[in-house]
Amino acid sequence: MPTSVIGLTFVVVILLVFVRPQLDQISDGTLSARYSVVELTGRGRIMAEEFVAWLAHPWFGIGAWQVKYWHKKNSGKASAARTRETPHTRAITAMFVIWAVLYMTVNAMRIAAPAICLAICLARLFPLQTPQVYQQPAELVPCPES
Repeated sequence: MPTSVIGLTFVVVILLVFVRPQLDQISDGTLSARYSVVELTGRGRIMAEEFVAWLAHPWFGIGAWQVKYWHKKNSGKASAARTRETPHTRAITAMFVIWAVLYMTVNAMRIAAPAICLAICLARLFPLQTPQVYQQPAELVPCPES
C-alpha cells in the first residue's frame, strides 16, 4: 500500500477521533446536529422529476433554465433542486479550477516545448538566406569620340 494512502488514512482518523469532538464541543453540538439530519427536504422529489424530464428528452434535454417550467407543468409548483452554496463549496470549486489550469499548462508545455525546440534547431541548421537583388546593368552608352 502506498505511503500516501496510509498517511491520508492516519490524518482522517486523527481528525475524526480528536478534532471533531473538540469542534462539536466548541459549537455546542450544532456541528453534530447539522450533519445528523439527512432528509432531503423535498429535493428528492424534485430530483426524481428532473430525472423523468431527462428520460423524456435524453438527447437535447428540455433547454437551459427550463426545469422550473417542467416542474410547474408536471407538479403544479415551479421549483428547482438547489443546494446551498457555502464557502466550503466555493473553495472546492476554486481548487478544482486551479488544478485544471495547472494540469493543462503542464500538459500543454509537454506538447509545445518539443515543437519549439525543434523549430529553433531547424532555424539554426537552415537559416533563411535573403535573396540577393540583382540590378540590371545600366545601358552602355558609347563614349563620344573626340
